[in-house]
Amino acid sequence: MPSEDPIAEQGKSDQPLAIDKITGEAPVGIRGWLLFFACSMAIRPIFALLGILGVAFLLPAAPADRVVLIGYIGLSLPMVAYCSYAAFRLWRKDGAAVHVTTRYLVAYLAYSAVLAVVSFAVPVTHPQVSVLMGDLRFQGLGGVFYSLLWTKYLKESVRVANTYQR
Repeated sequence: MPSEDPIAEQGKSDQPLAIDKITGEAPVGIRGWLLFFACSMAIRPIFALLGILGVAFLLPAAPADRVVLIGYIGLSLPMVAYCSYAAFRLWRKDGAAVHVTTRYLVAYLAYSAVLAVVSFAVPVTHPQVSVLMGDLRFQGLGGVFYSLLWTKYLKESVRVANTYQR
């Protein structure tokens, strides 16, 4: 009897599961490092929105740096939406989730690189905006590492291949 839950059926196919060379098992499901990554993808938009809110409160206090602040908000809001969408696809175990998430990670890599470059290149006048720029340096460099690490994991993980079979 077929399952009545169409979401539970997504990602399932008649293809044999990949076997992990170390354990000899066929890991399936959102567990282990995949669970850690999926949780980070679900939580990331919340922290990003809090950061955007903090920047929005700086707008009246730093009129000379308004272009930098609006640019940050303008770049960050689409990334929050894209991350939320990719996380939703991951948790649904959608067959295209890996593709969507990999594309998000490439976009996040570019976003992080832009933040890192702008934080070094653009002079600011307000002290609080200077602190923000220092934080953006770390966020940018950390985002590059995050993107590269998890893109490699999504491409090579046996659990990911078994969980999100196309």
